[in-house]
Amino acid sequence: MYYGDLTVRVDVVVSTPGTGGLQTNGGPPWVTGVAALLVARPEGKEPMTQGPKDSVVPRFDVLFVCVGNSCRSQMAEALANRLGHGRVRAWSAGSRPAGVISAVAQDVMREAGLSMDGQWSKGLEEVPVAVMDVVVTMGCEVECPMPKGFMGRLVEWNIPDPGDDQQFGREVGVLIERQVTALLAELQGGLR
Repeated sequence: MYYGDLTVRVDVVVSTPGTGGLQTNGGPPWVTGVAALLVARPEGKEPMTQGPKDSVVPRFDVLFVCVGNSCRSQMAEALANRLGHGRVRAWSAGSRPAGVISAVAQDVMREAGLSMDGQWSKGLEEVPVAVMDVVVTMGCEVECPMPKGFMGRLVEWNIPDPGDDQQFGREVGVLIERQVTALLAELQGGLR
């Protein structure tokens, strides 16, 4: 869910008589059926309602929050989406978003074989906090106001911010992976 400016793309799928096939974005004037798909998204970004690309329906929504949403919470989002195998949909946000993902976070995740494509630094107002099953604060006394009626669980981790230190970033990445793995095991244990 994104509450800023939206770009709307319309794709039209048509069925043409006698061909048994589909054409997109147009077709002959004697089109017999038209179905439209609207996808709203911020310019150049994937829609916030989209989770992992797996075919399994996500069962838990988890939000990772840090101050800048540029490093720790971004790594946790990438790891949880990968390790959750479609049973968990991870999000990240910051109380004061930096507007960029740090080079350290991108490098550490790339080294681990994870892409952060489709992720961007965003504020809490840009994610549906109220529907989260779990909200994880990453430390540094981050403020994450819980919306009225929030029924999920709040978890506090004390994950240090690696800043621009690449080696420390790797160590923090390992710590985040351990924490994410334990959280996912706990959540997925409840699915049995």
